[in-house]
Amino acid sequence: MVNVIAAGTAALDTQTRHTRQRVRRTLWFNSYPNGCCVGEFWSSTSRDGRLFELVSTNQSGALKIADCNGLFVDTDGVGYNIYSSEAADHHISIEVLSSNYSTFVGENLGAFPERYVEGPILFRRGGCVYASFGSCNCFARAGTGMLVYRARSVLGPWVRQPFDLNCNSTDPDAICGVYGDRQTGGINIKAQGISYSEIPLANGSTVILWQGERWQTAPFNNPDCPDECRKPVGPCAPDPRYVKGHGLNYYIPLRFSDDGSVLPLEPFVDSFTLDVLVDENYNDSACAQTMGGNNVVNSDTRGPRQRNKS
Repeated sequence: MVNVIAAGTAALDTQTRHTRQRVRRTLWFNSYPNGCCVGEFWSSTSRDGRLFELVSTNQSGALKIADCNGLFVDTDGVGYNIYSSEAADHHISIEVLSSNYSTFVGENLGAFPERYVEGPILFRRGGCVYASFGSCNCFARAGTGMLVYRARSVLGPWVRQPFDLNCNSTDPDAICGVYGDRQTGGINIKAQGISYSEIPLANGSTVILWQGERWQTAPFNNPDCPDECRKPVGPCAPDPRYVKGHGLNYYIPLRFSDDGSVLPLEPFVDSFTLDVLVDENYNDSACAQTMGGNNVVNSDTRGPRQRNKS
């Protein structure tokens, strides 16, 4: 998910999925024309991943005023959009996508019971599908919790794991947060989960890499402002040089128990190592060969890279 500010007013949450069936990318925008967080969905598609053609605007699922979304394509090729709805007190629900993943088909799979939650992620690992989300955050630097549900199918039934997995609370029913209606504190990793990646490893297994947005870590952030939903005055008066999209992200492989449960996030680590699968057929010169022009940098196995002088 990439957060973009357009024309100074519209914040766009985007998430892209490279489809397995064909070379096409589908991009969904969660657009806020009047600021956070009264949003609507836009979608577009691309053949090359660079130029996108708009497919639909102001698209709405069963729960209105969309806020935060995640895309998921299951092993059978069916696509889903998991999102939070401000009109429904920030409940999370799942909407079925069309065969080209660019529109809704009008089938909503129901809402999860927790209110005032956002940042939904949907993924599969083996025979289980997982849905993860946390308390509403509003770009708070202190992060938010991590609730996890599990099911055999996206259709459910869904079962919630006990405990908030990014919180130090000993209450199995806890929902930890630092903003608005829920200010419990106790957050472990100071980040908000927004997406995941499936990373194939050399041993044939796959890692689920969790991505958390570390809000207000960009240069020129105001250290005295805890979140970005307050009036931009006093301690929250913004520095004009501050750009939200220049902030940091936190990536960490999720850990699973033998029964498939997601284990709690461990304390912050600076680095980790993955023995990833290398594609022996990958050719990094293919892109340069198609570009042409005087500024092409060619790879030369006999020495350092040299600029094309033709």
